[in-house]
Amino acid sequence: MHLPCTELNYERQSILKKFRILRKIDLNLDFNLYYYPYWIVRLQGSVQPRWLPKHFFEESRAVDSYAGRIYKMMSLPEYNLKKIDENDQLRVASVEISLDTASAIAEADILKKWNKKYRNVLRLNMNLNTENIEIFDIYRPFWIISRVESEFENEFMVVDGTTGLSGLSEFQWILKSWVERSSLN
Repeated sequence: MHLPCTELNYERQSILKKFRILRKIDLNLDFNLYYYPYWIVRLQGSVQPRWLPKHFFEESRAVDSYAGRIYKMMSLPEYNLKKIDENDQLRVASVEISLDTASAIAEADILKKWNKKYRNVLRLNMNLNTENIEIFDIYRPFWIISRVESEFENEFMVVDGTTGLSGLSEFQWILKSWVERSSLN
């Protein structure tokens, strides 16, 4: 199985180097690589507020394929196809949101943006036309770090394997998905 994945830039050693607190308990840490899915939706269209000229736009959104949350994107991510072995299937999150639902969520977010921009200020009705240019799925690598021998049962840290960031808002959904997936094992 081949997955479209963003690049894995942070390995175990680079995470330990970045987060000093982890170095003290390095021997007691369990690092699990987990691939989490997103739908990337590129839309183009036009919006025409009444009595104002037509505006053309092209925007991209990332829709969380597990929880349905939406993120604005400045540019499309670079990705490569990564071969996943049969043994590593549990390291890949399942897609819960369909392609059509992801497209509808992205379109609703763009409509909300344009409504906020024009309707709230000018109190006008408007027409919004969108067209999907491109929709594809992409997987992002995350490290789920847990303590091997801990008195606390659910002590986890999630680190983005591409950017090295920790503590982002979607981490609760990544962790929930990982716990569900690992309980299948």
